[in-house]
Amino acid sequence: MYEITATPASTLESTIATIAHDPNIATSLLGALAAASGYQLVPARRTSHKRCATLSPYKSNGQKKATAAEPLREQNDFNAIAAYLRTTGNVRNRQRNYTLFICGITTGLRVGDLLRLTIGDVYDIERGTTRAHITIINQKTRKRTTDLITPSAAAAISDLVEQIRDTNSGALDPTWPLFQSQRGTKSDGTITPLSESQVYRFLTKAAAACGIQSHISTHSMRKTYGYVANSTLAQQGVPAAQIMETLQAKFHHSSQATTMRYIGLQQEQIDATARAIDSLLACEPTAF
Repeated sequence: MYEITATPASTLESTIATIAHDPNIATSLLGALAAASGYQLVPARRTSHKRCATLSPYKSNGQKKATAAEPLREQNDFNAIAAYLRTTGNVRNRQRNYTLFICGITTGLRVGDLLRLTIGDVYDIERGTTRAHITIINQKTRKRTTDLITPSAAAAISDLVEQIRDTNSGALDPTWPLFQSQRGTKSDGTITPLSESQVYRFLTKAAAACGIQSHISTHSMRKTYGYVANSTLAQQGVPAAQIMETLQAKFHHSSQATTMRYIGLQQEQIDATARAIDSLLACEPTAF
């Protein structure tokens, strides 16, 4: 049986001060209380902050961060780049570059997956026709994806395949890369596919030549797919939630907010909200 007695205020203050200034005493006291309650006191894990986002435009090593790619938001910009790729530069590369651009925007595939495509992935050599769909194992997610080959993409692919056939004196192998580099073949005779850096160069060159101010890179094709899909389906009356659900599944994003940010919609909505507020405040003073 324990007897509870009053403790002078000065003594209590002294005890609290001692515990506060001595971590060992505090730890021992907490451990005893935890044990009496049937729990075990364990050290807290350290949390790494290396991946915390910062507003600095530079990385921790001093290098400048890459600027996020933007989608093509205007049809005129899309038409300008498409026309440029089809009519400008090395004649042998024009159809290849144009086809990659069209396929990138209409399928929404990452550039790495586009460059891994073979002729057989998109074209049935025996029948002499393009396939209805592209089915591949996504390089990043390792998941199987199936995407429609649209009429415009099918026409571009057919023209490219015929060019490859003519270049190789009528020969056509389904295992050959669809988007081939002009640098030749490897020592073992394997045809070299186009590289991502080569795609980046011809896309940014085309954007600059067409006077497009947005930051365009290889990822812009995939983002344009999402941006155009959202605006087109919205005009057709498809509910916004359904559109985002579809695009989230297409891009394998963890949330719809990520998808909105990815295709540039989140910032557009923030800007639209700011403009709406500005418009309201510019009007005659009224009660909100």
